[in-house]
Amino acid sequence: MVGPDGTAGDATTVRIDALSAELDRRAMGVAIFAPGARLVFANASLRRFLAGRDPEVAALPDADGRLVLPGGRSVAARRLPLDGGGEAILVPSPGADTEFLRHILDSLDTTVVAYDRDDRYLFGNVAYHRRYPHLPPEAELVGTTFEGMLRRTIAAGSFADAQAEHDPEAYIARRVAEFRANQPAMTEWMTVSGNWEKVRVIRTPSGLRLSLRTRITEVKRVQEELRRAKERLETETAVRDRFVRRLSHEFRTPLSAVLGYSEMVEGEVLGSLETPKYREYAALIRHSGEHLLDLVSGLADAVEEVAPTLRDEDIDVGRMLAREVTVVAPMAQAAGIQLAANLDDDLPQLRADARMVRQMLLNLLSNGVRFSTKGAVTASARLRPDGGISLVVADQGAGMAPAVLARLGEPFYRGEADAAGRPAGTGLGLGVVKDLIALHQGRLVLASTLGQGTTAELEFPPERTVAAGG
Repeated sequence: MVGPDGTAGDATTVRIDALSAELDRRAMGVAIFAPGARLVFANASLRRFLAGRDPEVAALPDADGRLVLPGGRSVAARRLPLDGGGEAILVPSPGADTEFLRHILDSLDTTVVAYDRDDRYLFGNVAYHRRYPHLPPEAELVGTTFEGMLRRTIAAGSFADAQAEHDPEAYIARRVAEFRANQPAMTEWMTVSGNWEKVRVIRTPSGLRLSLRTRITEVKRVQEELRRAKERLETETAVRDRFVRRLSHEFRTPLSAVLGYSEMVEGEVLGSLETPKYREYAALIRHSGEHLLDLVSGLADAVEEVAPTLRDEDIDVGRMLAREVTVVAPMAQAAGIQLAANLDDDLPQLRADARMVRQMLLNLLSNGVRFSTKGAVTASARLRPDGGISLVVADQGAGMAPAVLARLGEPFYRGEADAAGRPAGTGLGLGVVKDLIALHQGRLVLASTLGQGTTAELEFPPERTVAAGG
């Protein structure tokens, strides 16, 4: 194969070139020397065995026919004489299962690349070379430092992230520092192409560094879908919880009226059942039951989060206010609180959703009674100078500090326990009132003074005042 003058003839050159690619895929190390121990060819496996050492020196067996590998380990080498005085050195794989292991690594979709203790390239599997097609054949890479591999990649215009493109030196310094870290490392990042990858660096006890890179774009997509599903579930759960609490809050006042007046009738508090006053109580029980029925009728929309629709009608404000004050009367009587209603003379009608107005009044009246310790709760209706109608509920309770007052109406904000030690409310009533008055293009105005009480005013816009004569 090698001529007497130590050079390869034309036929030999063609033969070596044809065999080199095949020899590079073999686990056995192969070196071909011309006379005078001049290296002609060394395949990729042999260069890996030598871990960057010069094959022209390190590939020659010792007097015992053994090849000393880095780290002091030696393997038996076979020397075959060639025509013209040259020789071939055949070095079996240091491990019996190396070729089988390499086959397994080449079958993986994960890229696998190995470096020695001095950060020099040893081998990369098929997936690695497929990911970096700009790299030269493996035989040329063996012995290249990790930094050198990074520079090859950047020079080819392949950028792992934005830093590699805009500040390559800082990128190289960072990656080399990460690679040389003593602790195993695992990172995830998004490439400039939008794909996610997980990179894991493993250091073996012998100093070998393995870098494994796996594409996890699909995993990330599934994780993002799960995260969004979790957020939706949490939101839906919060909505359901709010709905249940709101329902409980809204049912409390009319149920108190039903129970209070029915107990009076049952106990014949005013005498025998023929007493005319019981007719009034029966009417109030029916009225409270109708309000409960209205609330139940709105359950479907509330569960499905359908936006409420106004059903406007002309309302006799004075009559409605007097009726709702009577509904709350049993609660006030049990608490020792007086109830009163004050109305402007000749108050015009209000165009609004009667169910919603009734709901707002009951919330304000029940709050006034619940948080009053003395005196009276007064409900009033008046015509403002701008032509709008206001419904006002004022109590003589403990009052609130400005910081607490500013947050009232926020969903689930409960304020503080009062001076008598009674706990704060559910944080729902005023939030409901605020939402319902906003549907009428109005607003809820709150005023409070510590030790004197609180006033809540429902301001309806002038457009909702019914002019005389229709």
